[in-house]
Amino acid sequence: MSYGGGTQQWIQRVTPLLIKEGYEIIIVDSTCGKASDFEFNHEISYITLPYLRYLAEQKKILSVIRNTDVVYYSVGLAYYDFLIPKIALSYKKPIIGGWHAPIYFDNFLHNLYVNTFKKRLLRRLTAHHVINKYDKNLLKSWEFKNIFLIPHGVDTNKFKPSKEKWYSEKFRILFLGRFTYEKGVDLFIEIIRKFLSFYKNDQNIEVLIAGQGPLKYLFGDILKDRRVKFFGFINNPENLYQKTHVFLLTSRQESFGLTNLEALASGNIVIATPTAGPITIQERLGEEPILASNSIEFLAKLKEIYYLFRNDRKKLINLCTKIRRKVSRYFSLDVHVNNFCKMLEKVMNNENCEI
Repeated sequence: MSYGGGTQQWIQRVTPLLIKEGYEIIIVDSTCGKASDFEFNHEISYITLPYLRYLAEQKKILSVIRNTDVVYYSVGLAYYDFLIPKIALSYKKPIIGGWHAPIYFDNFLHNLYVNTFKKRLLRRLTAHHVINKYDKNLLKSWEFKNIFLIPHGVDTNKFKPSKEKWYSEKFRILFLGRFTYEKGVDLFIEIIRKFLSFYKNDQNIEVLIAGQGPLKYLFGDILKDRRVKFFGFINNPENLYQKTHVFLLTSRQESFGLTNLEALASGNIVIATPTAGPITIQERLGEEPILASNSIEFLAKLKEIYYLFRNDRKKLINLCTKIRRKVSRYFSLDVHVNNFCKMLEKVMNNENCEI
């Protein structure tokens, strides 16, 4: 929660709907990480723990877990892999591990810890919630039980298309996310630099960039191009999605990518790297997001979409409308919460089932 990102957004959107379903929610957070601007529903109890103070944390966690029916542990810091399962299982409370982040990173020590300790510690959990098929298959290979594949959902009432953008002569491309190596901001910059150079005399192209992060300096001269609009961090991006036609997801690792669904639900074409999240979404939708492995493939797909925008806009509109309907059918927030509640009930009733 303190770190922010996709898991924070998921919690923010799902917990109010769980309250409507009759659940009482207690969020236990750590002081580890930068404080975020997360706003809580007044019906949600919120407790902050001092990071790495074992006795103080254990006492607080004990007081919370004692009176709960089920514990949902968002798998993350190694320290809590030891602490949370130990306390929950000592009270014989069912505990669900929520796997929202990539399990493996390009980091030797992290991967060594996962292979040596993490998979042994978390095998004791009652059940596991994963958001893509790759993580489900990985946990199965570790001989974990009760694995629920429940992809994220999007609020299709909040993220919806705007007819006005299709009457505009401006073709708009969007990047939204953290400026980090993992999010592929360098790949995005390479793609946009080449695209703008290819259409150097075309003033009816705009590139919208929203986000923040340590690699902002890589944008350099690209921000001097009048066709590039920089917004910084935006907490409510739905208006940006409604202005744009193409969303680029250039992540090197992406367990799911809520921005995938937000953009698709808002009537955008999405071009994404073939990581776990986009592949899971494409398998359900059949066509989107369009997958591209490198800057050459991204550039080719982007040019194809721009050609349709200029020469066969009706076909492009029909494609976006079709995808929007599929997102509403398979990935709406209501569908997600319904499946999440089924998982909670099965775990609390000690049913050895999976979704």
